[in-house]
Amino acid sequence: MPAPEFLIAEFQERELPDSIPRQVTLPRLPRKAAVVIGMRRTGKTFFMYQQISSLIAAGTAKRDILYANLEDDRLETDDPRLLSELLEAFYRSNPAVREGTAYLFLDEIQLISGWPRFVRRVIDTENVQ
Repeated sequence: MPAPEFLIAEFQERELPDSIPRQVTLPRLPRKAAVVIGMRRTGKTFFMYQQISSLIAAGTAKRDILYANLEDDRLETDDPRLLSELLEAFYRSNPAVREGTAYLFLDEIQLISGWPRFVRRVIDTENVQ
């Protein structure tokens, strides 16, 4: 499996796609994950991009945001270590984010076995939204 650094670099380097603003908001509750669910091809990914754009417009540095499409065919999604490796690669790419707040957007997370345990650990131990 290639190291997940390529996902981080690709997100940081590319422009966010334009999207149609949705009239939906996500609650931002401390130590709680926000989950977007729905049928395939209904705009969940673009809603995430909208949330990311809002963060950036409000002053959050893009380097403090991790977006990963876990449906990427270059990933070994049956490896439960993938999420931990991805998060550690993100912290290596921007060590200062551990001093502030990191924003994680994990698209298609259900493809990774053991993902609920990962989310629980990260919410309990890291300063993330």
